[in-house]
Amino acid sequence: MSHHPSIVLWSGCNECGGSGAGARPGDVYSSFVLAIVAEEDASRVLRNGCPFIGYSSGVHRLSGLPNGNVLKEMQPAPAPPPPPVPPFPPSHYC
Repeated sequence: MSHHPSIVLWSGCNECGGSGAGARPGDVYSSFVLAIVAEEDASRVLRNGCPFIGYSSGVHRLSGLPNGNVLKEMQPAPAPPPPPVPPFPPSHYC
């Protein structure tokens, strides 16, 4: 299938555990299937799923083409801390 002209890019799946909010460590698409795809077809862009954050290694940063290195997904940035709780109003409001 890798030589079929209508395949533009490889994507793990849609909203089933890529590197976004629903990601699970060791997800079969990102840890196994896409590693095999990257080995077999370095001529097409590789995305691990939707939502897509990116790879820290394994693909060329600008083109998205596999570069022969081990695929490592970028990790989402941690959520910012909640805003501070305002103090209670002065006692003369009671």
